[in-house]
Amino acid sequence: MTGAAAAVLIMSGTFEQIIAIAAVLFLLNYVSAYSALIVLRIKEPGLPRPYRAFGFPYTTAIVLLAAYSCG
Repeated sequence: MTGAAAAVLIMSGTFEQIIAIAAVLFLLNYVSAYSALIVLRIKEPGLPRPYRAFGFPYTTAIVLLAAYSCG
């Protein structure tokens, strides 16, 4: 399925359009991951954490604001 989607993208447009689409998808991926981190830490504050988010919630908010300003 991924190969077919890549083939359709390659046949449908220029290299710049493909890069623009990929950039938007990467941006959405990062935004969803950081948003999920914030939601999880607010809804379930007592869960054990296998790792610490450095500077949470400030660094996470800065990354989200930068992502929204780019998009």
